[in-house]
Amino acid sequence: MSQVTKCAILLEISSGAAQRLPFSSESLKHDNVVAIMDEINEVIWLWMGNNTGLVKRRGSMRVARSLKAYGHEIGPSIIGRKLKDVIPIDGLKIESDPTEKANFDKVISLFTREHTIKADVLAEFQVAAEIVQHSYYGLSKTQRDDLVAAAIASPSAGDDSRKIEEIVGEFRPSVPAQSSTAAVVPKSADIPKPTVVSTPIVASKPAEVPKPTPKAEILPPPLAPTQTLEIPEDLPAASTIKIPGTPTKAPPTILEDDALVGDVKASIVISSVLSEYTDIFVGVISQEGNKIYTIEGPDGLICKFSLDKSKIQFLPGSWEKIDQEQKRNIQKLFIDRVKKLLGS
Repeated sequence: MSQVTKCAILLEISSGAAQRLPFSSESLKHDNVVAIMDEINEVIWLWMGNNTGLVKRRGSMRVARSLKAYGHEIGPSIIGRKLKDVIPIDGLKIESDPTEKANFDKVISLFTREHTIKADVLAEFQVAAEIVQHSYYGLSKTQRDDLVAAAIASPSAGDDSRKIEEIVGEFRPSVPAQSSTAAVVPKSADIPKPTVVSTPIVASKPAEVPKPTPKAEILPPPLAPTQTLEIPEDLPAASTIKIPGTPTKAPPTILEDDALVGDVKASIVISSVLSEYTDIFVGVISQEGNKIYTIEGPDGLICKFSLDKSKIQFLPGSWEKIDQEQKRNIQKLFIDRVKKLLGS
């Protein structure tokens, strides 16, 4: 049986680019996203490690679809030009989801299957070629061989004068009859004649003209209550009379609402991060009465903080994966905006 060569290659996807990795299961880590271009199963397996963020996963899926469309060029060859699908494998679900586990096992089987390594990163497999049976007269090669064997075994094979199409017709698989879609026209005798029912004509009354609705009278707003002042008779002519005004209650300021101040500060953190990043993911959960915010960028976690009324506290892991210059810019912008807006 003839054999053909199938290939597989690992490509780590980061910041929208694909970089080749050694063909080994050790290349699949908890903090990376790897496209396994598999010509044997005709798919791209997209490994997404446990610690990879949603923004990175979403961007990697776009790169994987591009690889499916155009393949990956290595030397004179283009790997994966005829792959049919992109199937993600979530490292967090391998133990709990049977489908994820089965897909992951197929990936691991590639590393244990016999192969040779070319150009340090390209795995080549020798697999059995698919046998394509061409059809003649609606029959495959196996069916034609059976037809010849039956003809030879027949005692009357020598004097059979039927045409080949008649003989083939006995072996060709039956085709289900197609239902007719032609419209059935009933006979004129079957068409019932319409029954004419005479309806007496009743003279209609003239329509009543609706009376105009009186317009509602718009009343002016009530005047403020007047105050009566007693002016003493012996008051000098040059005296100034002070009229006490009606005391009004000032509306509460933003500084008096701790929850509102906290929400404003959280918004300022997010907008400050967006000054350095164009693509982020923001998640919010409630935990023990506090809000926990998670902000992720293309390369993972940017920062994480808790919000207790108006108090913000950044949690461990914040700012560790970003450039320190970006960190300083974000923090400085946050402090400046809080001072300007809240006056603190």
